[in-house]
Order: sequence, then structure tokens, then C-alpha cells
Amino acid sequence: MLLKRKVLITGASGGVGHFACQLALQAGAQVIALVRHAERAASVHAMGVHKVVVGEDVALTRSLGPYHLVIDTVGGNSLRTAVTLLETGGVCVNLGAAGDPEMTLQNRYSAFSSPEHENGLVIRDIEPRCVAKDLERLAQLVASDQLHPHIGLEADWTKVAEVAQSLLDRRIAGKAILHIS
Repeated sequence: MLLKRKVLITGASGGVGHFACQLALQAGAQVIALVRHAERAASVHAMGVHKVVVGEDVALTRSLGPYHLVIDTVGGNSLRTAVTLLETGGVCVNLGAAGDPEMTLQNRYSAFSSPEHENGLVIRDIEPRCVAKDLERLAQLVASDQLHPHIGLEADWTKVAEVAQSLLDRRIAGKAILHIS
């Protein structure tokens, strides 16, 4: 339950972060969003998040925590810092590695408590066959106008290489749509 709980979302101006902000807001959470670039802050704030923090370092959000839930879409150092911002019993979910994929966690993180694991730190990959119902639910929310994807670029499919590189370089906020003519 997220009602009135603090949720931190890193990479909030990206496609996944944008969805995460909307879903957390719908659940009644107090959403703090971290965006890398100042020019992307206004669109994230317009979603209704409670606070937008601009910068690359997740530690910039420390004074607004601790957090019941952290949704990290960046990985690497972002994830390493994010787990230190959790309240007791909090949960950190990593959904990507847009930043440096290398990361280590110190042994002290095994002290987090978890109902699923005595040592508290649970690392699990999601199997593709398990996400079909979740994707169906997201599609239903989009179709019913309850969830709004952030479309950062629309282009002809012949530009796929250029668009892919722009996404990898994080020059596009949100998702890209390629049209087949």
C-alpha cells in the first residue's frame, strides 16, 4: 500500500519513470521525482508529482526521505545510493541500468528485513512469461486514458538506427514511436 507513503523515482523523465510516477500517484503516494536535466523537470512536475529534484546524484533527494519505496531506473551508483535512502522495511526496485551497470552492495545491506528472505536482500530477475498480465494491465490503463505514455519522438521507421542511438544517448525523454508507411 502506497497511500501517503513517500516514493522516490529516479529517471522520472524517461518512459518507464514517467509511468512509475503516474502509477505511484494513482496509488496515493507522495512522489519525489529525480530528473537529470532541468529542461525535463516541468513535464514531470505537470504530472502532479510532489517534488522534482534536478541532478544526477540520488543523494540530492536524501533530505526529502526516507522512502517507503524507491523505483530506480538508472542502476549503478544510483541504485547503490537509493538503497541507503529507504525507511526501515522499505523496498527498492531496480528496473534498469541506464547508467553505469557496475555496482557493488556492502554486506551491511543484508541487515534489511524482508518477509521473503531472512537476510533481507532479495535479488530476482523477472522471467518474461511473468510480465504478460502486467503489460496487459498497462495497455488497458493507456487505452482507458488512465495512464499516459510520454512520447518524446515520432519518426519514420527508416530512421530506426538514429532513433535507437538517441535513446541510448538519452537525448530523448520518454518513448519513441516509429511509423511504418
